[in-house]
Amino acid sequence: MYKKTILFILFVLVASNVTAKSFVRDHTYKAEPYDTKETSRIIAIDQLRSGLLDEIGSYVQSVIKVEQDDIGESTASSETVVLTAGIIHMDIIKEQWIKPEFYVKAMMEVDPEEVNRETEKLLAQEELANELYETQQQLKQAEKNLTELREQLKQEQNQQSQIAYTKAVNNLDMHMQFQDGLKARWKEDFTTAVRIFQNLSEENFADAQSRLGLMYEKGYGVEKDYKKAVELYNASIENENGDGMARLGLLYQKGLGVDKDLTKAFQLMQRAAKTGNRRGKARLGFMLLNGIGSEKDLAQAIQLYKEAAEKDDAQGLTRLGELHLFGTGVEKDHNKALALFKRAARKGNALAIGRIGYMFEKGLGVKKIKRKAIRLYSKSCRLENGFGCARLAYLFEKGLAGRRDMEKAVKLYTQAATLGSRFGRYRLAMLYKEGKGVRQDPTKARYWFQQAAELGHEKAKEELKKF
Repeated sequence: MYKKTILFILFVLVASNVTAKSFVRDHTYKAEPYDTKETSRIIAIDQLRSGLLDEIGSYVQSVIKVEQDDIGESTASSETVVLTAGIIHMDIIKEQWIKPEFYVKAMMEVDPEEVNRETEKLLAQEELANELYETQQQLKQAEKNLTELREQLKQEQNQQSQIAYTKAVNNLDMHMQFQDGLKARWKEDFTTAVRIFQNLSEENFADAQSRLGLMYEKGYGVEKDYKKAVELYNASIENENGDGMARLGLLYQKGLGVDKDLTKAFQLMQRAAKTGNRRGKARLGFMLLNGIGSEKDLAQAIQLYKEAAEKDDAQGLTRLGELHLFGTGVEKDHNKALALFKRAARKGNALAIGRIGYMFEKGLGVKKIKRKAIRLYSKSCRLENGFGCARLAYLFEKGLAGRRDMEKAVKLYTQAATLGSRFGRYRLAMLYKEGKGVRQDPTKARYWFQQAAELGHEKAKEELKKF
């Protein structure tokens, strides 16, 4: 049964100088003949939560403060459900079941300063922010399905429809629990998150299986175990989970927990994309654009990026922006590229932030401002994006960020290469080849050229021929 602390997701903007406000509300759900105490409780809690969501959403919008960020954009937007999120708890004060009514009373406290802090924190966790949003959408769909079943049961009651109704209520409950697991993960309470995801995985809840797989892949709350991650991703795939397909595809691409197999990785990304998974579409587009695991197909890559961007996927927006930045298969349009990067950057996408830095470094569509480029590259690198680290390294290597600093350049290139940057891997290989900032090492040079070439870096491919 669902616990008494309920995850409540509210997508908000930046608020400050406003005191915390408490909302205490109650709700009574009148059970239908086909309801049980258990189903009545779940529905009562969900209906109260939904009502508070609307009320608090209006309150938060009234205390929004507009601020300018590093990319020259205001953090506020006409759409509050864009990129940032505050997680607010709903604490149940009282609940009572007197058949046929289930009464529930709860309190929710909104602290704008906490919302502001949590918003900043979430900006560094784009993937989790996307999952929080998607889970909220899935919860709404579960509510819609339940409403439709209730209408059907009013017309005709039979054993089959009763079973479907009970299953739908349990599905709603699992979605709420899954949100609670994501909240625990966000708060870095990994032990609680793993426990929730494990319990839901045993119930064959595919999203939890994929998320638990990620916990094992990253070593959050458990010992890092790629083989266990593979096992869980496969379990989610049996339930046609696109996220599990995309994540497993990436492990095959990297050779983690499985033998490296770019063809298998490509096939999994294809399957993920067919389910409509945004991550799968963006990654498949990247593989097609660079000929990873398949022949190059620029037209298909562009289409996939557009589809991902239409779903407001940060990675899709960024990749489509890159095409417009360089005129790859589409019209070169720096203004359009910048607009796409900004949309992705508002969602916390670290690569997009780095790309905006690149535009300021080169003066593409904006005034050339080196210090702004450095600031954006640094932010991108702090968010563990290889491109941002690599560009920052390049500035230190060439003495464009003040004095030349090869030690710092090597360190940043190494970080970028480890994070998967093609440019970072290529530049690190060149340093080992030429013995600049490091001891000359042909073996390491060849290794990093190979790593860059596998990601489609053309100059790296040419260097490999020399070996």
